[in-house]
Amino acid sequence: QPHAGMAKILTQNNYQTIFFCTHDAQFDNMGGFLSSNGFAKIVSEKDYPAEEVLSTLGVPDHVMFEESIAYLNELHGNAKPFLAVMLTGSNHGPLIIPENIPFKSDKVNIKEQMIQYSDWAVGRLLDLAERQEWFDSTLFVITGDHGAIVSPVYDMALSYHHIPFIIYGASIIKMPKKFDNVGGQIDMFPTLMGLLGIEYVNNTFGIDLISEKRPFIY
Repeated sequence: QPHAGMAKILTQNNYQTIFFCTHDAQFDNMGGFLSSNGFAKIVSEKDYPAEEVLSTLGVPDHVMFEESIAYLNELHGNAKPFLAVMLTGSNHGPLIIPENIPFKSDKVNIKEQMIQYSDWAVGRLLDLAERQEWFDSTLFVITGDHGAIVSPVYDMALSYHHIPFIIYGASIIKMPKKFDNVGGQIDMFPTLMGLLGIEYVNNTFGIDLISEKRPFIY
């Protein structure tokens, strides 16, 4: 079922599109869905070194990040902008800390170790990206599908619905700013399109969190 979305709109505006995941692209029918909704290329477990596959979740996050650089350099060589989406997997079971990497955790609990590893892996991606020609003209967006249940007070823990929305572009965003207003995943699409300055039809329930403000979100 084709839908409207960021990948399709950016494709119409001369963007190249690519999606990365650590595991099999057909998990949860992602490959079929994404191919029908604007993503021209999908990179998955079969495209990574076989010896790096550690579990049913495929390769660790840092391997996906490292392997992505060559693909992104190739897209950059086409002299067209690109949208690259990367779905991490290491924070889901089975929880495995990769060996023979320059990461060491000071935590005992495996879940806390994985949080530290995920943070290190994202930092590794940014370190590698900073050495590339496309770095200065790229916006990096860090977000999540859900949070974690920490000391729940309510029947439905609010922490489970608290996710990051970090937009990083060292050469693009000159004045860093924190927004305290309430937002949700539905707001990411119009917010990012507003930053890109591309005209589009907003057929979602989302708003541009930089120029608009909502009193609440369901």
